[in-house]
Amino acid sequence: MIQKTKTVFGQITPEQSKADIPFSMSARRFFNEGQRSGITSKLSRSLDLYMLRNNESDTEYLTADESNELYPTTQPRKQPIKESVARYEHNLFLVEQSESGFAEQALNTSKWNYGTMFGAGFAATVTDPIEGVVGLMAGGLSTSRAFMGVGSKIANKGVRTAFRGAYFGGVESTILEPFYHLSSAYNKEQYSLSDSAMNLAFGAGLGASFAGVRVLK
Repeated sequence: MIQKTKTVFGQITPEQSKADIPFSMSARRFFNEGQRSGITSKLSRSLDLYMLRNNESDTEYLTADESNELYPTTQPRKQPIKESVARYEHNLFLVEQSESGFAEQALNTSKWNYGTMFGAGFAATVTDPIEGVVGLMAGGLSTSRAFMGVGSKIANKGVRTAFRGAYFGGVESTILEPFYHLSSAYNKEQYSLSDSAMNLAFGAGLGASFAGVRVLK
């Protein structure tokens, strides 16, 4: 018998307690959510979905109505779908709803949690393998002689190098944006302009940080 998934273990759903959220919990959750929204994690989920959809040994299908009733997502399905795929998409939907509810609750608890959200998000960006490599590349380009024209009018060496790192970090994050959009669409996850803006800001900050480290050496 098919059982509808109703909960995600270890997650706080919007229907749960509205109690104030302490700093330690908000920092931990925002960090985990930042890691989950990173490009490496997104692409990993896309790969999981691709393998489920193309698993020829899995022959358990649901009608569109059955899948919408048992495993709803952001948009109703119009075609039959494998139950394993419907369940996976539904779990992604539940986690996304949980994250949205938690963020709203945390920000309502304290405006200082905006700083926590951005700080934890930046830390999560550093730990993302792909984003980390992009940041290192941006830091390297900031001291490359081939790009000395960028920020050449800035007199202070440290500021100039950090500016170059931020510039190249932003450019390289822009290159990654199509992959964020494509992967999010494939996973049926929401990805808005504010998400793009935050990724570009984190990319620029990461590039500036790695450039600053090179200056201090």
